[in-house]
Amino acid sequence: MLTQLADDLWVVHHPNTFLGLNFGARMTIIRLPDGSLLLHSPTPVTDRLAADIDRLGAVRHLIAPNLFHHLFIGDAAARWPEATVYAPEGLAEKRPDLTIDRILSPEVLPEGIVGVSLAGMAPLSETVLFHPPSATLASCDLVLNLTAPRGWWTKLYLSLNGINGTPGVSKLVAATAFKDHAAIREGLDSILALPFDRLIVSHGDVLESGGREVFQESFAWMA
Repeated sequence: MLTQLADDLWVVHHPNTFLGLNFGARMTIIRLPDGSLLLHSPTPVTDRLAADIDRLGAVRHLIAPNLFHHLFIGDAAARWPEATVYAPEGLAEKRPDLTIDRILSPEVLPEGIVGVSLAGMAPLSETVLFHPPSATLASCDLVLNLTAPRGWWTKLYLSLNGINGTPGVSKLVAATAFKDHAAIREGLDSILALPFDRLIVSHGDVLESGGREVFQESFAWMA
């Protein structure tokens, strides 16, 4: 279930649906310079998967990267109680059952990780992570890359949003989440200043190379 993409970098794909859409989801696992593990956007973890993860190192950081990708972080926190839970401001109101140790921001991330938070995206409040050694950006809902969508409803949704079979930004997300264009543009410029090549998305295929160019093209409409 673990797929290694580079040294100290793994992903786990989870074939879940959302409102009938076959989007799937992806967890990113990063081994930090101190040998501990960071889990970005945790997916369901079976005992077997947990054992595989534990063989990589000690899980010390659990990140809910935005206000939508948080469903399984409580289960991960219960499995690894020594881990610090990071979540964006506002998630505590949605998840009163969840113990949040740190409000997610670039300043509180562990050594070895660079974060960029997108201000002006209140419905999502996403923070992306950059892993310098592998030139990888880990994101969630900013870009979709469902190149082989499954199911007529998924294909229709993607077609209506202009991204059927190609990476890009959902028109629905752009209309509902991208309100403060000036603030978002500032965050996007900070992301594009990072020297990433691989782009990990939660929904769709990982872009092993050319990820920065795809990211830039996906947001060209905001220039």
